[in-house]
Amino acid sequence: LHTDTTDADFPTSGAQEQDFKTLTAGFAQAGHNLHRTDAKDGSVTYWAARWGLVRYLPTIDTARRFLEQIGGRL
Repeated sequence: LHTDTTDADFPTSGAQEQDFKTLTAGFAQAGHNLHRTDAKDGSVTYWAARWGLVRYLPTIDTARRFLEQIGGRL
């Protein structure tokens, strides 16, 4: 059994973690909070929240596109 934790597709890789931190900052600048599920629980999904409303974002790419929609920048 081989587990490569340095692959960019691995949910907790350094690249994925940095992408999440960058997106979190972009969402904060746009007045939203970005959250994600824990990789230990299965596949990682994301959600954005503002004013008590939540938007489900199934992938990090979807989160990037939503950030663009709300006028945020990376």
